[in-house]
Amino acid sequence: MCTGAGYTNHLVPVPAPNLPNTCQDTLPNCASYAADVCTSSTYAQWAKDNCANFCHLCGEIS
Repeated sequence: MCTGAGYTNHLVPVPAPNLPNTCQDTLPNCASYAADVCTSSTYAQWAKDNCANFCHLCGEIS
């Protein structure tokens, strides 16, 4: 460790890596479906597979 004049021992923050957004809609028209596709248990798997971002299902454990 350098302790001479002009040297300091500071930690330099390192930015977090840019991780790809893994939660994306696979369909371009999720907003055009009826609102219940995001909340109905009938469409739960379909919503996760096709409109996860639109339906706010990112990060949910299936």
